[in-house]
Amino acid sequence: MIIIRIGYLLVLMLLVSIAHGQDQSNSNGNLTHDSLDDKKFSMLLDTVTKYMYRDLDLTNEALDECHLMLEAGLSIRDSVLMKYALSQIYTRYVERKPVDAYQVILDNQYLVTSNDVSSKQLGDLKYLESFTYLYIGDLEAAQKALYEGLELGREQKDTSAIIKNLGSLVQLYSREDDYEQALKYCEEAIGYFGVFDMSKSTQALMYFEKAAIYQFLEDYDEAKEQYKFLLNFVCNHQLDYHLPDIYSQLGQMLIEMNEIDSAEYVYKKMVDLDFAEDEAFLRSSGVLNGKILKAQKRFPEAEKVFVGLLEKTDTTELESKMNDYYDLSFISEMMNDHESAYTYLSEYNKFKEKKEGGDEQQKTSYLKVKYASDKKEKDNAILQAALYKSKAEKNQLYGWIILAFLAAVAFLFAFYQKLRYSRHLEDTVKKRTENLQQSNEELEELNRILSHELKEPVRSIVSFSDLITRDGIVSSKKEEYLNIINRSGKQLDQLLDDVSFLRESKSAVKKWTSFNVNSMLTEITEDLSKIYQNKEIHLYCDDSLNIEGPTKSLKHVFKALFDNSSKYNDNHSVEIRVQYKLQKNTHSFMITDNGLGIDSKFQVQVFNLFERLHTKAEYDGSGLGLGMVKRILTDIQGKISMVESKLGEGTTFNVSFPGRR
Repeated sequence: MIIIRIGYLLVLMLLVSIAHGQDQSNSNGNLTHDSLDDKKFSMLLDTVTKYMYRDLDLTNEALDECHLMLEAGLSIRDSVLMKYALSQIYTRYVERKPVDAYQVILDNQYLVTSNDVSSKQLGDLKYLESFTYLYIGDLEAAQKALYEGLELGREQKDTSAIIKNLGSLVQLYSREDDYEQALKYCEEAIGYFGVFDMSKSTQALMYFEKAAIYQFLEDYDEAKEQYKFLLNFVCNHQLDYHLPDIYSQLGQMLIEMNEIDSAEYVYKKMVDLDFAEDEAFLRSSGVLNGKILKAQKRFPEAEKVFVGLLEKTDTTELESKMNDYYDLSFISEMMNDHESAYTYLSEYNKFKEKKEGGDEQQKTSYLKVKYASDKKEKDNAILQAALYKSKAEKNQLYGWIILAFLAAVAFLFAFYQKLRYSRHLEDTVKKRTENLQQSNEELEELNRILSHELKEPVRSIVSFSDLITRDGIVSSKKEEYLNIINRSGKQLDQLLDDVSFLRESKSAVKKWTSFNVNSMLTEITEDLSKIYQNKEIHLYCDDSLNIEGPTKSLKHVFKALFDNSSKYNDNHSVEIRVQYKLQKNTHSFMITDNGLGIDSKFQVQVFNLFERLHTKAEYDGSGLGLGMVKRILTDIQGKISMVESKLGEGTTFNVSFPGRR
């Protein structure tokens, strides 16, 4: 919904604030410096401000050049550095990289204490910090920062800062469904419009928020009045670019009120607008049309509209895809097409999981940055205290030398102790450096292997695509090349999925839940049967039992083992037997198949990452299977071992992990 779409109102206010603040700083002479370096630096930042929306490549080139100037050790005034920081932060938001923006905020906290930085710049940085908390979802930190920014703006009588923080509080309380509180701050912000020259576009957005809040409160009569006022305001000030969003939201409210004829009238007004080339407009108008047709129970027409929207929507637009599949599931159910309804609902759940996973990944990245920053601050405080303590000890030691030369023995003893302490510190630093170097070497090895493994399928895709485009190639050859391209693409996709899970496995092993073993293994077997349709996969498992463990990680372990049993198996009937035992609080699974088996000389190396015993032409795969299984089990203090394997007869693995005490 428009009111919840955080970033629309806030980003516009942010742009106005930064542009206004930078222009004001330049006009007041705050950013003027005699050195050529300062002037060149400021000119690069002016380029960033000018092209931020129009050319991100040029914007980043200018920021990179600024970074190179700083790395070269050039002296730049703090006020100009603050302008550089604000430009970096805003560019990261244009690129939709809030965690990177937060890192820039942390890296430039030292500028807060500089006398050269203006109060306007400090206010912008503080607001950006609170905006980042809100964007990422740390609502508690956002609320605290916004109230602090609001109080600071009132103390300094900075109306622009007051309105910005009030607008953010409206978004915060709307996200928490506290619409009464959101309405309170919305009206307070609007109250400043009569005494402060805020842009008409920003005023329109705040009026839009107010109308939508009444809509969510289901006070439809008041919401109608607010939308009527808003439409007059937009038309009087020639703000036509706001009309698509207003019509879309108004039309959906009328559908909620069951005023379908009025909603259809609004839709016709919407399509009459001159926005035919705007993809966002085409989507919002299409959604409104589909919802109207659904409300009119014209289900086949509604289905056609939503299917068309799906075809034109990029797979990265998770929320749009999710909403379309949900509407299609409902429409199919109303048409008694239960099979399609189930298919659409499954797709809805899949995109919902992707969206929730993306949000969780962003939150995790933010928490990592926050933790690293807090730890660095704490370590700096400890180091500073140690330095003060060391300096005090040194002064005291010198005093004793001057006052009591005869206490040479005591001095030597103290010096000896100090030397031991220094050596201890050196050993500690050395060990930490070695650990860091080892981690870097492991990461470098993984990057090297990934680079090598990813290049091959990509090279195949490119090479055979070129061959297809050449003249004179017969159809059978084209089909062969297309099959190679398809196989390489699937291999690359599987590799990326496996690498993604390997990277996320550290957090997955912490989530322990109770699950039914038989149900999980049956679900995996059914999924594999769809992949290997030319084989019959039979699962023989002990009686159904419930255990507790890291469900997501264990499911990946069993799926990888079952997949190997099915893939490396020349039998039409694939047999997989699973035996379970609980010994001394340790869960143990014995997994036996009737597959190809593994030669004894390869039974150790199969657990290495990217290790294959067959060529990619013989059997598809990323090469991560058993290596990733071993990594996952190691993370939960478990292990995997090969109990027995005979060529042509099959393999038996043992998987075990400790239960919770």
